[in-house]
Amino acid sequence: MKGTVVSTWIQTAKQMYGEELVQEAMKKAGWEGDKLFTPTEDVEDKKPIVFVEYIASKKGMTTKDVWKVIGMDNTKMFYKVYPAFFQHENLYTFLRSMQDVHEVITERIAGAKPPFVGIEPISKREAIFTYRSKRAMFDYMLGLLEGAIVHFNEDVKIEIMEKGQDSCILKLTFPQDIYYKKTYGLNKLLSFGFIRNVEVKIALLSLILTLIVHFSASALLTDMPGIVSLVDIAAAGAFTFLSARLLLRPIRQVKQKIQSFTQRSYVQDVQVETGDGFEDLMKLFTGYQEGLVKDFVGFKGVTDEMSAFGEAFRKIAERMNKTSGDISEIVEQVAFGAVNQAEETEVAVGVLNDNITALKEVVEKENESKEMLEEVVNQINHNYEDIKGTLNNLQMVIKQFEGLKNNGSELQDKAKEITNIVTTVTSIADMTNLLALNASIEAARAGEAGKGFAVVADEIRKLAEGSKQAAKDINENLSMFTQQIIGLVGQIDNQYAVLNHESTQLDRVAASSYEATQSIDRVSDTMIDMINQLSEEANSMGQVFEKIESLAAIAEENSAVSQEVSSSVTSYTEQIKAMMKNIVEFNKITEQFKQDLSKYSI
Repeated sequence: MKGTVVSTWIQTAKQMYGEELVQEAMKKAGWEGDKLFTPTEDVEDKKPIVFVEYIASKKGMTTKDVWKVIGMDNTKMFYKVYPAFFQHENLYTFLRSMQDVHEVITERIAGAKPPFVGIEPISKREAIFTYRSKRAMFDYMLGLLEGAIVHFNEDVKIEIMEKGQDSCILKLTFPQDIYYKKTYGLNKLLSFGFIRNVEVKIALLSLILTLIVHFSASALLTDMPGIVSLVDIAAAGAFTFLSARLLLRPIRQVKQKIQSFTQRSYVQDVQVETGDGFEDLMKLFTGYQEGLVKDFVGFKGVTDEMSAFGEAFRKIAERMNKTSGDISEIVEQVAFGAVNQAEETEVAVGVLNDNITALKEVVEKENESKEMLEEVVNQINHNYEDIKGTLNNLQMVIKQFEGLKNNGSELQDKAKEITNIVTTVTSIADMTNLLALNASIEAARAGEAGKGFAVVADEIRKLAEGSKQAAKDINENLSMFTQQIIGLVGQIDNQYAVLNHESTQLDRVAASSYEATQSIDRVSDTMIDMINQLSEEANSMGQVFEKIESLAAIAEENSAVSQEVSSSVTSYTEQIKAMMKNIVEFNKITEQFKQDLSKYSI
């Protein structure tokens, strides 16, 4: 099936069941949610079926009910798009034109295969409606039919007569007469199954009636042959008139048919059964009516398309008119700007020339500064190397000073050990002195025999006192020496701490100096690159200057061209305005054509 029909189904479903559910159903059927269907697009038959089945399952409805709802709403949509197709006197004539509409669609949309719909009257108010399609979309068809009944506001009864695999036959009962059939028995009787000429029938009926009168008169008036002849002549004339009057009665139906044609009415479906030329004539009229109605169906479809085309073209023309007006203003501004640009370009060329000259001077000075900067950077690098060497020497002195500090500590420890020895000597001297005293006492007790021992004891006592005094002197000197060593070690510690702190500070300064040196080095490299780029840009600007001189000449030419374009756009705008007037006239003609067509009832 074609994309146009599927698109109307989806639009109806969105109105009836909501955007969200329709999006889900489209994905279920294998379509993207924002898919656009083109009129010539072929859509697989199974996808719309899956689409409707999903909606029915979510809404708790049967697929038949959903298809009926879609069909009824589609009738409204078709009326909005093709209102001319609905310009009929009643539902019967509308249904009678549906097959013609499908034939028009088949001609205009390549590959379209609409179903067959036909309607045939079987009585004054009853007709058989036939639907045939391989898709067998009976429920959708019934929805369309019920929507049409609502549109024409007629109380039409629907009865399903037969339903096959791909066809459905309905009997429709209308509230008013839809069909008129008149049978003329005398005309059919005189046909005898083979006589079709009305004149022959008139002659034959007149002859039969005249012979009946003749034989009757001859039987009654056997002695008056003259009167019989007069009766025969009178009967022949009278019966000829009567026969013509009786057998030409169908001509009134012909006149009525012609009169309806003159009144532009092609609604009434009239048939006569006469078995002669009148029947053939009415069939010709009916065939002419059917062909004309079919043409008018196409004409009315064309008027709808012409109206839509004219409206679309009018909107395009309005946008073109607005756009051309905007273009005209822009072109005028461009023309004015081109003149100013030409003047300003000349001024800019002079200013740019002065700037290039000044830039060249700056570049020369920057090149000189670049050489000085390179020398300064080299000096900074040398100074950093000197600081680094001094820092290394200072580190060596700190190490040596640390060894001296350690030796002072060791000397202090040795002095403490000597002090301990002196203390020991003092203790020995005290004990020796005590021992000498005891020896003297014992020598005194011994008398004369102990005198020599007393002399020895006295000498030992003197030696002990001398040792004690010497130990005391040594201890005092050693204490003073120890205090001096302690002071010296403290000074060494202080100086070592100061020297270590200064070394740390110098190390930090050296590191900062290194980072600063690296930054200066990078900055100098960047400045040198910028100076080189500035030099290149100066050369490029020289080339640009040459091009701008050429552009100045082109700007003057553009100024003249812009003025010519502005004049052409103004003329183009006037032509668009004239075209819009013609479009308005075209719409008037289309509308008048639609009004003229509406005079014909089909």
